[in-house]
Amino acid sequence: MHSLAVYQLKGGVGKTTTAVNLAALAARDGWPTLLWDLDPQGAAGHVLGADPAGIKVKKLLRGEQAAGRLVEHTPWRHLDVLPSNRKLRNVDAHLGSGHTDGSWVQTWLKRFSENYRLVVIDCPPALGGLAESILRNASLLLLPTEPGPLARRAVDQVREHLEELGIKNPPLRTFFNQVDRRRRMHREMAEDPSQFLPFASPVTIPASAAVERMGMECAPLYAYAGAGHPAVQAFDALWQDTRKVLEKPGRKGKT
Repeated sequence: MHSLAVYQLKGGVGKTTTAVNLAALAARDGWPTLLWDLDPQGAAGHVLGADPAGIKVKKLLRGEQAAGRLVEHTPWRHLDVLPSNRKLRNVDAHLGSGHTDGSWVQTWLKRFSENYRLVVIDCPPALGGLAESILRNASLLLLPTEPGPLARRAVDQVREHLEELGIKNPPLRTFFNQVDRRRRMHREMAEDPSQFLPFASPVTIPASAAVERMGMECAPLYAYAGAGHPAVQAFDALWQDTRKVLEKPGRKGKT
């Protein structure tokens, strides 16, 4: 099984829309996929119509609540979701209490491997015990980044954090999201992302009102925008690029 963590230190970069769309496209391609929403805002679960009720953080971390029982099916074949809610904002406090540690993420990924080929994790946009647990156990970290003068710095901060945690040779993939081609800087940076970002995908995602509508439509982009929409085609290309990295010979999925 593969686990894909969509992560960034700042919000507003399209992290949740990326997680939802890649999970949905993987499921469309026949991969049994779980979207695990670990962002306390719970937006990924909301987009897929999931009910976040029932999560008991302390019991979940201690293994006293079965995470599998919180998994919900979605209207899209092969796609399930484990929703989040605001209670997860207290996870880091519990992780530091001495009553539990970050091994619960690894434990649940192993259990999910019995039913899924891919787990996509919508990560909290922060540092802390929860983020650290995810980063240590993901098969691949995918970092959406907005084009601009601080794009490289945002990625370097994540790399520095990984080094501080002692995570060597982190499996990273970056890409430019929300590209507005009316803006010269966006066009120039999207022309060759590798000049501006380390580990850059050649795929860029355009800024689109259709993507912004996901919260109202409560559906993945391809489900209402149509296969010919430029943003749908871009996310499809990003999924195919991500899939190649996950399936690269010699790379083993973490479980």
